[in-house]
Amino acid sequence: MVTTAAFSTDPEATFDPMTQTSPPAVAMKQRLRADLGGALRDKDRPLATVLRGLIARLDNAEAPPLDPEAPGYSERRSGDPDVEVRRRELSAAEVEALLRRERDERLAGSAELVRLGRADAARALVEEAQLIEPYLASAEDPAR
Repeated sequence: MVTTAAFSTDPEATFDPMTQTSPPAVAMKQRLRADLGGALRDKDRPLATVLRGLIARLDNAEAPPLDPEAPGYSERRSGDPDVEVRRRELSAAEVEALLRRERDERLAGSAELVRLGRADAARALVEEAQLIEPYLASAEDPAR
């Protein structure tokens, strides 16, 4: 039986009470949100910015695909259950790929900025990529 996770800020958070595990994206977002709180308390703006971006990317990746056969927009009351759609559950491999893509995009952008002579901006992107590394490592090896 899978139930809603107790004390979760994510309404879609579920866990299996037999294994005490959450889906990979939910577990990663919980970690990111906890670390975001610490970054905000410590006034660590670069880390807070990266964490907010990663949380948003995971949220976007969980969005259900658009159905091309669906009718156009129709206005509904807030909370109308007829319009509620279950979000996708990302696999561990999808979470890892998303984090890897985020890191790689920053590193590629950094290389381009170096080529254009913008070393300071390139350094900032490399630092952001380094901030993603611990989350990527834990996605690759959940025991971390």
